[in-house]
Amino acid sequence: IGCGTMGGGIAMNFANVGISNSLIDDYPNYVSIDNNLLTFSIRNGVQNISITNSSDELDYFIHSAGYQLPDYSASCDFTPGSMDQLGMDSLTGQIATCTLSSSLSERFTGTIIVSTSMGELVNLKENRFLISANQSEIISINTSSWKPDAGILEITLKIIDSYGREIESKSLEAISRSSGWNVGINEITADDDIMILITRTSYERLADVTCTLKVESTEHSWEKILIIDIESYTNAPTIKIDNPGILQKDDVVNAELRCSSPYDIDDNPSDDTAQTFYKPPKSEIIESSEILFGVITTGIILMLAYFSGFIGTAKIQSKKPTKKANKHVKQEIDQTSIVENKEIKEIEETDDISLEPSVIEEEIIEIDEQQEIIDKPIIDLDDATASGRLASLRNEIMDDERPPDNRPLADRMSDFFKE
Repeated sequence: IGCGTMGGGIAMNFANVGISNSLIDDYPNYVSIDNNLLTFSIRNGVQNISITNSSDELDYFIHSAGYQLPDYSASCDFTPGSMDQLGMDSLTGQIATCTLSSSLSERFTGTIIVSTSMGELVNLKENRFLISANQSEIISINTSSWKPDAGILEITLKIIDSYGREIESKSLEAISRSSGWNVGINEITADDDIMILITRTSYERLADVTCTLKVESTEHSWEKILIIDIESYTNAPTIKIDNPGILQKDDVVNAELRCSSPYDIDDNPSDDTAQTFYKPPKSEIIESSEILFGVITTGIILMLAYFSGFIGTAKIQSKKPTKKANKHVKQEIDQTSIVENKEIKEIEETDDISLEPSVIEEEIIEIDEQQEIIDKPIIDLDDATASGRLASLRNEIMDDERPPDNRPLADRMSDFFKE
């Protein structure tokens, strides 16, 4: 007995029966025999096939029943961009859509299956469907909290009807990435040699993963690519690249750290690249000349300040005055008063100008033996008055540093009364 869907085939082995090709003369369209293997195609409805053994002329009967199944159709497509964050976050939402159509006389029921090349059966919000007879519908395929392991996956979507037939199959290659880790560039300097400090977090998963560090300068079309085993270092590594010898001051130096898929995207993509400016080394000759120039410049400034009088040495007299010195000061004050009175009389005889005698109060300075001598007492008088002019004349006479005026008395008096 053979049973199946219409259009299917059934094969039977009659090696021990010894059937011959003459047995198939009445059934040329759907029965064939080859090396005692009889094959016939199942047709719609019930079929009875009689076979006679050529050696013992025994009759054999084959009963077949064929059924015609409804004609269903389905067309599915993955949603663009739905797998971009696969593995980094739990995926809940639409990943594909399918258009399903039933037959004219029978409804379309079936199952949706989504699986991966790693043998994982993806959990869907709804994996059963029912389409009424002579109807078409568009359904959404939605996942529920799907987070596969890191790797390159082939995702397959299948529509299976209630008879077990595969109505539609669609596949997509996607990359499932990993979350909760990061590698990047913490700092880059280009002071002569190029130094790059790497930072890493939860890097243990990068075992046997290839990471590359690319350093380049676009101004000179120079680049250096290094392969780095991030996981093998005990501490975060610092990568040194010797001065290539072609960079110039303030040239831009770019660095980029990348790992191979599926670890090409981490939690902080912003630190995957860094930039700095090249600074050439300073030679010892230049440094020595700069120091010598600084010393010479400082010396010249100090000399100019000294000769200009901004800096110098001050002599401080701290000796206590003696009684003889006090007597000498009183004598100088008395002599100065006599000279002033004498010059006033001479001025009155020489000029016809009548001046009323001005009362000049002479200040008697008493010097205590325990006090220091004041070099030059300051007398604040207005030079516009006669008393002020006399005070100025007295200061001129008592000033030891000013050279004596040897001009005739008439010239001196003329300058004295000049407005």
